[in-house]
Amino acid sequence: MSQGPGTAFVGLMSGTSMDGIDAVLVEFGEHRCDMRETLSARYPDDLRSALLKASRTPAECTVDLIGKLDQWIGECFRDAALVLLQKCGVSADEDRKSTRLNSSH
Repeated sequence: MSQGPGTAFVGLMSGTSMDGIDAVLVEFGEHRCDMRETLSARYPDDLRSALLKASRTPAECTVDLIGKLDQWIGECFRDAALVLLQKCGVSADEDRKSTRLNSSH
């Protein structure tokens, strides 16, 4: 998919340490890539504890629990992206057409 000059992308990821989210806002233009801002956001202590427990006791991990944890992580990703955009003065509502989101967890 071809993007025009000045298109911004938000990248989000969480590693195997399960301690939080790393976020970046980059802007691509013709023959350039600028990293505008980065952010590291810690998971809430309750979430990290639940993730660690689920990974250490898989026999006790239910489908419902996995769904709840996944939703909670998704909400943390959303919050990290919004804080990152706010730090850069980018409105998530106004700039939907010029800002793309990319995440993995």
